[in-house]
Amino acid sequence: MEKKKISTKAWIFIAIGVLATFMMPQVSFIITPAVQSLSETYPDIAYSNILMLQTAVYLMIIPFSIISGIVTGTKLSYRTVACVSAILIGVGGLFPYFVQDHFWLIYASRFVCGAGEGLAFPLGSALIIEYFQGRRRNIIQGISMFVLNISGVVYQNVSGYLCIQNVGLIWLLHACLIIPLVLMLLFLKDPEKVSVEDKAMIAGATEEEIQAANTDQEKDEGQKPSRHPRAFWLTAAFGIMFIPYYAILLNMSQMLDYRDIGDAATAGMVASCYTVAGLVSAFLYPVLFPIFKKFLVPFAIVLGLIGVLFAFIGNSVIMMMLAELFIGFSAFLVWPACLRDYAAMTNQRGVMFYSGLFAAFWNLGATISGYWISGWYAFIGEQNPVSFAGASVVFGAIVIVIWIIIRLRRPAELEADYKYK
Repeated sequence: MEKKKISTKAWIFIAIGVLATFMMPQVSFIITPAVQSLSETYPDIAYSNILMLQTAVYLMIIPFSIISGIVTGTKLSYRTVACVSAILIGVGGLFPYFVQDHFWLIYASRFVCGAGEGLAFPLGSALIIEYFQGRRRNIIQGISMFVLNISGVVYQNVSGYLCIQNVGLIWLLHACLIIPLVLMLLFLKDPEKVSVEDKAMIAGATEEEIQAANTDQEKDEGQKPSRHPRAFWLTAAFGIMFIPYYAILLNMSQMLDYRDIGDAATAGMVASCYTVAGLVSAFLYPVLFPIFKKFLVPFAIVLGLIGVLFAFIGNSVIMMMLAELFIGFSAFLVWPACLRDYAAMTNQRGVMFYSGLFAAFWNLGATISGYWISGWYAFIGEQNPVSFAGASVVFGAIVIVIWIIIRLRRPAELEADYKYK
């Protein structure tokens, strides 16, 4: 395949194209503030079915993020998958506006939207690993978390405003997918069409590292596997760890009510701390990674356990806000840090595969969390969120110990990715 020569400043435009992919995974947040309004709009539809408008998206993200990890870069190009993803989300999201009298058509369209989000989830992370290294990679990974979270904030707040006017207008908000679609068409380039020398320049490498880039690529393709058992278990461990994480987020309003320290409005304020933590972690990651390197993931997971512990012992709104902040820091520091692990363990095909698997386990953990809550309540015979939070601390601690053992016991040759400052 012909390699296209890239100008010196082209990395900025490529970064714009890559960052545009992070505007897509949070589109499902459009429906979050509209659930109650939709329930009132469709009084004959069970509330559990209204909630399925959100759950359907998560269910589709799980298989399609895995599919994206398998076919992207092999069967289909990154650019093709990215554009198809934006189109699916846009079409699946806009369609309900035209069929508002037919709830089950709206429900079906959510599966299309979820398929698009699933395809989008692993794209940006894998492209960052493909194109950038060293300090520039850390910065782009941090910015990507900012774009991801700020887009979620915008989607939720605009959706909430539209609900006040007319709940049917929230579907039109999906038209904003034209923005990442145009940016990707203009700036996103397929890695296989870029020469190794240009990749080294885009990555921020020195002249001496250009030759090393050729050697590293040969090593990646010739020695590093596309699958690594440790990478799989690390990914699965985070999915399991996210069960108590998300269960705390999901159950926050009940915990506040049980302790008589807040109402629904307070719960909304507390829940926003999770998103704030995601935004702050965008700036923390480039600073923390050079300090902690391979210890960043265990450090972040310990932060998450502290957050769950705060939810268990917290008897004030401040403590519950700290719980959400620490859980948010953990989740959004682990995500980019795991990508660095995948790059150290596998070749580029493996990075894409495990990026998709990471997204699948993330959403699987979120889906299972509701059953974790109801299962614990059934076990103890009462709805006691304090005991549930305590059980989550124990559950999380066990997973963390297992993860740290797996994470830190690794051959010396897998440390190569951490030589970059």
